Amino acid sequence: MSEYITDHDRVDAIKRWWDNNGTALVVGIILGLILIFGWQYWQRYQLKRDTTASQAYQVLLTTSAHDDTAAYTQRAQAIIKTYPSLPYAALSSLLLARMQVDQKKYDLAYASDMWVVNHASDDSLKQIARVRAARVLLAMKKPDEALNLLSKMDDPNFAVLVDEVKGDIYVTQHNFAAARKAYLQAQQDAPDSEVLLPILELKLSSLPAS
Repeated sequence: MSEYITDHDRVDAIKRWWDNNGTALVVGIILGLILIFGWQYWQRYQLKRDTTASQAYQVLLTTSAHDDTAAYTQRAQAIIKTYPSLPYAALSSLLLARMQVDQKKYDLAYASDMWVVNHASDDSLKQIARVRAARVLLAMKKPDEALNLLSKMDDPNFAVLVDEVKGDIYVTQHNFAAARKAYLQAQQDAPDSEVLLPILELKLSSLPAS
């Protein structure tokens, strides 16, 4: 009899526990399954998205910007619109800006470069775009805006390019002392650059004597 009562009590205890905790347990299991399958789905989605974006970018690279400007622009803009958070969008916008500069469409080129500055997640790409946008502003005869744009540094590794462009801007303003200082700073930033040092030396030698 005591064994029966003990088993009965155990059954009652289980029922009471289930009444108090059963719903929470089921909900917890369901949420756990949702998280597991949701994470797997998200990983598959990201892989598919990255692969598709990469393929679209490769197609863009094989398109000639000079032979088919409309198709090139359309493909670049499609990547930017569809994959704005991926590096392919920033790279596509930089390519688009380069084409627009070649066509002397400076307003469009500036907008394309600034899209990268404002939307790219990679600081290196943002800095490259910032320097390019400053050069575009210089071509548009807006030196003060160009200097203001370069007042912010996204990636210090590109300091040499920033200083070189600042020097170019100061030259257009006939501020040769500031230009010399900027070029000399660029030399210090890239003491071993076989490409930039000769260019900087040429720019320094072309400045009027102080």
